[in-house]
Amino acid sequence: MVDIVTRLGAACLAVTFAWAAASKLIRFAHWRAALEPYGLPRSFRSLAAVGVPITEVTVVVLLLAGNVQAGTSLACGLLALFSAALLRARAAQGDRLPCGCFGRTQERDYRVLLLRNALLALLGAVVLTLGVGSDTSIDVATGDLAPVALVLAGIGLIGWMAVQASTAMRNK
Repeated sequence: MVDIVTRLGAACLAVTFAWAAASKLIRFAHWRAALEPYGLPRSFRSLAAVGVPITEVTVVVLLLAGNVQAGTSLACGLLALFSAALLRARAAQGDRLPCGCFGRTQERDYRVLLLRNALLALLGAVVLTLGVGSDTSIDVATGDLAPVALVLAGIGLIGWMAVQASTAMRNK
């Protein structure tokens, strides 16, 4: 049971960070624009614009390769940095900040963004705690991939439905 929870948690982190990286790389101009209000120095902003998606892809690769401890630790480190950047920007810009994490650059309340980061970090802490000393690699040969893919598809569908419902409510 512990292995299943650890695998599913790692898979959820992998999907989340893959989605975040893909949206930044696909809509790179929007991602760069979302960084502007954070008040980072120009050279650091350029480094962050390229470095964040590359680091997010690294998280995904580590998790899918079975190095759950390294991938989850890196994910938690990124979440801590993102949270610190939110708090820094909030002090200068106010409560509403853009978020370029998942393909949108809409402004959101910083508390919502911090809550999202905290929940992902909590998932990471659970994965790290439960994954110590266990084999958490995904073994395609034994059929692990199908249940993981179905769970991830379900999570993605729920997320998509939530976004669609939220958009419909705002447009009324």
